[in-house]
Amino acid sequence: MVGRCVLIAAFTVCGVPAIAHAGASPDDRSANSIVRKVMVIKWRTKLGTSGVAKHILKLGEIVTVSRVNGGFMWVEGFGGWIRSADVVAINEADAHFTKRLSTSRTAANFIDRGVARVSLNRLDDSIADFTAAIDLDAKNWAAYNNRGNSWYQTGNFDKSLSDYERAIQLNPKSDQSWDHRSRIWIAKQDWPRALRDVNRAIELDAKNASAYNHRGIVHLKTGHLQQAIADHTRAIEIEPRFDVAYANRAYVHKQIGEFGKSLNDYRQSLALNPDSHTAHNDLAWILSTCRDKSFRNGKQAVNHAQKACELTNFKNWNMLDTLAAAHAESKNFESALKWLNKAIEHAPESQLSELNQRAKVYRSQSKR
Repeated sequence: MVGRCVLIAAFTVCGVPAIAHAGASPDDRSANSIVRKVMVIKWRTKLGTSGVAKHILKLGEIVTVSRVNGGFMWVEGFGGWIRSADVVAINEADAHFTKRLSTSRTAANFIDRGVARVSLNRLDDSIADFTAAIDLDAKNWAAYNNRGNSWYQTGNFDKSLSDYERAIQLNPKSDQSWDHRSRIWIAKQDWPRALRDVNRAIELDAKNASAYNHRGIVHLKTGHLQQAIADHTRAIEIEPRFDVAYANRAYVHKQIGEFGKSLNDYRQSLALNPDSHTAHNDLAWILSTCRDKSFRNGKQAVNHAQKACELTNFKNWNMLDTLAAAHAESKNFESALKWLNKAIEHAPESQLSELNQRAKVYRSQSKR
């Protein structure tokens, strides 16, 4: 099995930041405890403590808040305060943007609702919103850029490419559009064009963490592994909470046999994003099958593989294969065969020979 490289999906960010000024921690006696998922409803909303900004949250970003103090909420995962007026409860997000549109049907408001709907995994609806924005303003490069993102996530790379190219025509200085288009070339394995686009994105903005992450993938795929590590590291330096860059760097470390560094990076990625099925899966695979047996841990492997399968509804053959390997490492060959058979049910024909061969190995081990 080969681990996966994860690509980040980013969206156009514009507007004026707001600053949270509440106290330094959530331990203030006047703070009330809550646990609630909310969506950010303003572009470039700053999160911080005592008036000092620590992080910028994008419109559509979903976070968990755990305390309320006056007009501020404590964002647990980021360790900072955000204005209550800058977020809405996740189940009220669509209605919030729809109400805004009912009084002002502008391209900007359609784009805002479209971005929110992407976060809600309503991709078809987001495409309809971005299209409505384009109908109102045919030269709105951000609408094309964001619709390209939605097409990309649906797997329609040709329509995505067309939208990115139009966005670049309308605004050739948008580092984001160049960076986003590079993902299409990566998907098509056109490495020269991918490298050209990420280099242009970095020329336009030397702090574009996503572009460094994508260039790291290009370097990996073209055999320049140390350059790949350098680019993923640079992405993390720019955006310390970039869980995808940690996972991608972990994959490169694994490729060159630096298993300890790989495990550390996968664990850091999961600390930032506990719901990454790919990071859980890739970490479990190393813990199950690493050629250096000192890094194996069957119990931990089962836990991570189980989580990866839960996150993919036990329908992804790759994840099921990893869960089988984790049980095999734990010497539980009955369970290994059970999950491997499930993997075979969902696997493409091209993988069946390898999986059936693995089943023979597990059966022979179970008889010992």
